Amino acid sequence: MNEEYPHLLGEMYAYCIAAAHLNLPHVMLDSLMVSNVGAHEGWKFVDDLDKQEICAPNTVAHNEGALPNVLHFCQMYRMGEFAFHKRKIPRDIFTCEHPLMEAPPAHLVSSGEFNYKTQGDKSGAKRGNLDLTSTESVRNGFLICNLVQIINEAAIYFKEQHCVNGEKINFEKTWNHHKLE
Repeated sequence: MNEEYPHLLGEMYAYCIAAAHLNLPHVMLDSLMVSNVGAHEGWKFVDDLDKQEICAPNTVAHNEGALPNVLHFCQMYRMGEFAFHKRKIPRDIFTCEHPLMEAPPAHLVSSGEFNYKTQGDKSGAKRGNLDLTSTESVRNGFLICNLVQIINEAAIYFKEQHCVNGEKINFEKTWNHHKLE
């Protein structure tokens, strides 16, 4: 397959061809993961959440009910002035001195003050503008809030396990991840 299609996603096409060739049975799970806010994925669990709870701390802890098990952050997620993109995460976030990510406000989704159209860049260019439905905006908010929380929890764990011997340990939540300059 690599010789015929040496591009991104080639391994997925190879798997599909091999599975079809071997007639492998599959079970389709549409609740396991969320990624694309407009796709048919495990969004029912998120859509059923109380909007007051979507950005509350520990939403991803599965305390009150079912949630998708995987937050596959392969897209850019935007909601008004807040954004999350994996390429904007600093490479040194898992160091003792780097601050944690600034969390969006708990009322990000529930306030109803966000607009459903993403912002263009500072030059006023229309690049990246999408008309989002209310549901898609709430889903973006869910991913933004919970991905920041998960990354911060991982960074805290790293710092607690590896920062010793008088190293300055920075637990301040001051790194502003949502500025996409």
